[in-house]
Amino acid sequence: MTKLLVSVLIAAVCLPAGVVAASEPESLRQPAEEGATEDQYRYAAALEAAGQYKRAVRWYERAAGDSPEAALALAECLLDGRGTRADPVKAVALLKDASGAGLVRAQYLLGLQYQEGNGVGHDVEAAARWLGAAADSGHAGAQMRAGLMALNGVGMRRDAGIGLAWLRDAAHAGDETAQLNLGLFHLSGRAGVKQDDAAAARWFHKAAEHRNATALFNLGALYARGTGVDQDLVEAHKWFELARLAGDQTAGQARDQVGGALTPAGLRRSAQLVDAWLGERR
Repeated sequence: MTKLLVSVLIAAVCLPAGVVAASEPESLRQPAEEGATEDQYRYAAALEAAGQYKRAVRWYERAAGDSPEAALALAECLLDGRGTRADPVKAVALLKDASGAGLVRAQYLLGLQYQEGNGVGHDVEAAARWLGAAADSGHAGAQMRAGLMALNGVGMRRDAGIGLAWLRDAAHAGDETAQLNLGLFHLSGRAGVKQDDAAAARWFHKAAEHRNATALFNLGALYARGTGVDQDLVEAHKWFELARLAGDQTAGQARDQVGGALTPAGLRRSAQLVDAWLGERR
């Protein structure tokens, strides 16, 4: 029943403080032309927010030598191939500069490249070092990844206390993979976590809010058996159907097995609950 997932976090473009709205980036062009690094970075970020990626990359390149923020932004463009040809090797070099300057997101992304062997040799110890640094600074994605590494002794000494602390911080910050894994650990009593079915159900509920198929499936199983929750076959049917809609390949069969024990009224009620759950989250 349990399925361990590690999500890949997608880089998002964030408009820095002081950058004008995307509709008016040209108001920043003249200050950028005058050569101040911060103005060049602000102009590049405004161009990126306006979808003018090639121009943004050119201005990030002008600012990157003196601006860690510009180096990070350029690295993300190079990782994604946004406005330029993807170049993970160059991106890693820029991430090293930005990480050394203390930018937490750069530390997280650098750790991720070491973990995946993208643009640099696969190095779990370097991954653990940079992810741990970002985790200590409160980056939820880094806390999730570093937490799992600490729990499994990958790239660092096995330490259940630190691993669980990072994982819990990530889960409370809304990281769905951390929430899912805490649910799995409570369900099985693994990784130094006390076996607690009710706690498992609570964490699965949180991960389910992200439409996590594994969490949805596990909720169906818990309600079907009455494990950690009051047994409720209508609820079980609902969660299995939601898991099926989220892409779980086995959820349809589980839903039908539960459905065989329901009355027509129960099946209609389950369908109503599914529609209501989805409608509330549109």
